[in-house]
Amino acid sequence: MAFRLYETRRELKDKKRELSENEEKYRNLFMNSQVGIFRTDMESGLVLEANDSFARVLGFNNRDELVDAGISVKDHYYDKGERDKVLSIILESGSVKNYEAQFLKRDGTVTWVRYSAKYYPERGWIEGVNEDITDLKEAEKTKILIYNELIASEKKFRLIFENFPFGIFIFNKM
Repeated sequence: MAFRLYETRRELKDKKRELSENEEKYRNLFMNSQVGIFRTDMESGLVLEANDSFARVLGFNNRDELVDAGISVKDHYYDKGERDKVLSIILESGSVKNYEAQFLKRDGTVTWVRYSAKYYPERGWIEGVNEDITDLKEAEKTKILIYNELIASEKKFRLIFENFPFGIFIFNKM
């Protein structure tokens, strides 16, 4: 009987060690992820859990600062009606994928975020991932501006070329 008790205790100790190692492994993956990972309360939008990447998207230095602040993500949507749109999609289909919205950082600056999330009705929370796509949106805007400038420039020089009173030709030495 003492031998069985010893074996049971040893097995329990091994299981606790294994559980602790697995917890550390997944905590490291969670905290070191380059994308934001979050859990929010469905009703209030209160951030229940997040990693550092998610915290930085909202202008906080780290997850502890964010969670301790007791913020609600619904207060950080740039367009206050946007959260209602997202929630209706989530309630209808259970999740949302690659949704893009503007958020307000803690200091009031606007940032673009793309996120995917899933609703867990039995728990009353939403879990998901996000990424800051502000640079991508700015690059798209710049690309459109450059394109429009090229079109205007081409139009201007075409008018000059077509209406010039003297002959114009292009010569290539090759």
